[in-house]
Formats: sequence, structure tokens, C-alpha cells
Amino acid sequence: MIELIVVLLVLALLSAVTLPNVFKWYESRQKAQLRNELIASIANLPLYAYSQRKTLIIANSSEFPFELPQDVFLTFQPSLIVKANGYCMPATLEVKKDQETMSLTIEPPYCRVK
Repeated sequence: MIELIVVLLVLALLSAVTLPNVFKWYESRQKAQLRNELIASIANLPLYAYSQRKTLIIANSSEFPFELPQDVFLTFQPSLIVKANGYCMPATLEVKKDQETMSLTIEPPYCRVK
């Protein structure tokens, strides 16, 4: 019986030490997934503009042509301009989700995200 109590105590201590790190790891994976989804969507903007044969001017989430994850808000400074030939003008993207903010730089000519 004592052995069982000792094992449970050791498990409880291990859980208390590792559980906060597991939550941090999970949150970092969610951020990385969001960042990768946004990079993929932004990389498709030149092809989308070219296929639609129109210049895209995107200032915020409501003007973004692709579906975004829930509770994600985008702001471009200056407005992101993707010309009809697929050329992308430079801009800075601010991403807000919950109370976290992430900044990404979009570089010409192919909307490469840094």
C-alpha cells in the first residue's frame, strides 16, 4: 500500500513540473500553425490576382480574399497591393488573435513573408 502512495506522489510531482511546459508547447504550436497558414495564404495572393486579372488592395481582414481562422484580425501597413500581373508591393502585416500580436514583413516581388 505504501508503494502505491509513493508512486502516486511521484506522478503528482512529475505532473506538477511538466504540465505548465506542455501548455506552453501547445500554445507555441498553435502560433506556428497560424503563422504557416497565413504565409501560405499570402503566398497565393499573386496567383489569385493574376487569375482574377485585377489588382488587389488589402488593408485589413475584411478585404482579405481567403478565409481566415476564427478570431484572427489582419492589418496591413501600408495597404498590401498585389498587381494584376502578380507583383506584390512591400507591406507590414500585423496579426491579432485573442490578445496576442504578431508582425510579419511582406517583401516584393512574390509576397515573400519574413
